[in-house]
Amino acid sequence: MAHADVALAASGTVTVEAALLGTPMVTFYKVTPLSWMAGKFLVNVPFYSMVNLIAGRAVVPELMQGQMSGESLAREANRLLSDSAARREMQAGLAAVREKLAQGGLAAPRRAAALVEGILEGQIAHAS
Repeated sequence: MAHADVALAASGTVTVEAALLGTPMVTFYKVTPLSWMAGKFLVNVPFYSMVNLIAGRAVVPELMQGQMSGESLAREANRLLSDSAARREMQAGLAAVREKLAQGGLAAPRRAAALVEGILEGQIAHAS
C-alpha cells in the first residue's frame, strides 16, 4: 500500500493504515439492507470511514450502500489518479490525520481506536 498511487479500502482500520502511509484512497462499504438499517438506528455519525471520523471532516470519499458500485469506485479512483490537485489535497488531509494520531503519546492504531470510540460513545449517549 505504501507504493500505491491510490487504494480502494473497505471502511475500517485499513483506512487508518493508508492514512499513516499517506496513500490516497476511496473508501466503500456495503452490507445487507437490514444490517444497514439497524446500524443507522443504533449509531448516528457524520462519516463512516475512520479517517474522516478522526479528521472531523470529509478527507476521503465514502461510497456507502447504494452509492457503492464498480462504476463509482472506478470513477473516484480515476479522479484521484488523473487530478493531481485533488490527490495533493487528500494527502494534506491524510497528513493532518497522521498528526492528530501522533498526539497523546499512544501508538497510532490505539489512538485511532480511542478517538473513534469516543465519537461512538458520544453518539450512543445522545441516543439514550
